[in-house]
Amino acid sequence: MIRPSPPACRPALRAAAVFPAAALAAFVGAATPAAAQDTAAFPELTGRVVDSAGLLADGERAALEQTLARLEAETTVQIVVASVPRLPETFGSIEDYALRLAEHWGIGQAETDNGTLVLVSLEDQQVRIEVGYGLEGAIPDGLAGRIIRDHLAPRFREGAYAAGFAATAEALGQAARGEYREAAAAPPERGSERRSRGSQLWILGALIGLQLLGWVGNAFHPAGAAGLGGGLAALIGFFFLGGMAALWLAPMGLVAGLGATAFTRATAGRGGGGWGYAGIPGGGGAAFRGSGMGGGLSGFVGGGGGFGGGGASGSW
Repeated sequence: MIRPSPPACRPALRAAAVFPAAALAAFVGAATPAAAQDTAAFPELTGRVVDSAGLLADGERAALEQTLARLEAETTVQIVVASVPRLPETFGSIEDYALRLAEHWGIGQAETDNGTLVLVSLEDQQVRIEVGYGLEGAIPDGLAGRIIRDHLAPRFREGAYAAGFAATAEALGQAARGEYREAAAAPPERGSERRSRGSQLWILGALIGLQLLGWVGNAFHPAGAAGLGGGLAALIGFFFLGGMAALWLAPMGLVAGLGATAFTRATAGRGGGGWGYAGIPGGGGAAFRGSGMGGGLSGFVGGGGGFGGGGASGSW
């Protein structure tokens, strides 16, 4: 029996069925190495400071990590500082690389997108501050550029990398709190302000003098306090107001000495511990609780914050 030959259209149908699968496999095969290559260009997130370019000594890196941890505790903003020897060839600009790196690390909290990346490329002498979505209002592009120009670039030109990173982090923390202000020259003090300051100093000096007179009169004799008060008043009047002023200031000093002695003796026996530092009854200085932040950063990870390209770039 002679079997009929297959229709001529079957090879074409078979080829058409194979082509999409081959094309898909070729596309996946081409895309997978590129994606893996991009991911391989990102250093591992080992802490708040990732110094792949080796700009910092061990002590400088530890101090900077402490600064970033403190700023996060104060503001909830998660700042990561990173350096690379050079930009990978697969990325055309520091803006592209910083955005992809920040997204890959997931800096900041997913709920607030409050992450910030400070990225430095040493050989390219370029820097990028990448700001998360949630901080674009507090740290707009113009302010991020100003922080680079005012705080990072001048110190990097001098080779003070640790100081540049620390100053930049502090400025970002201030901006996140809404407290960042550019340095400005203090306005000249007006005459009324000088007079007010002078009167305040006179009052302070008078109070100190009365306390001294009261102590002398209580410890020795009221006459000693009166004599000391009169003498001091006469000297002040002579040197600052003229010879005639000493005549009427001396009696005032005598009365002040006697009055201070009487007041001191009347109040010396009251209470127990008296007044301590900063007006706290019973003495004792101010107490401060430690922050409790340790130096260990093992297990530090980003919180999944999002980025949209906000920030600024610069050079030094």
